[in-house]
Amino acid sequence: MAKQIKKQPKKVAMPVIAKGSEPAVFEKLVRAAKDYDQAWQFIHKTFPRAKYGKVRDVVQKFSKHKTLRAAFNAMQGKKVKGEAKSAAKMSIRKAA
Repeated sequence: MAKQIKKQPKKVAMPVIAKGSEPAVFEKLVRAAKDYDQAWQFIHKTFPRAKYGKVRDVVQKFSKHKTLRAAFNAMQGKKVKGEAKSAAKMSIRKAA
């Protein structure tokens, strides 16, 4: 029997981020995310680990915050606070 040759999957080319525009790209990604996990995914997919390091390293290089959680809360503070307040109100209504 003849063996089938396995085809190697083609590597997807990552978009090149212009040098110097990384902080703006980082901010745009975090602002576009609906929640913390989505922000993490955006950064993880956009900034290659081989070039930029872990997500934590990217956050520390391109923002004034030390953690992604702090950067996310700072950039989306009003949304997060508003959601927390509405969640608290809903739990009070359910309890009553």
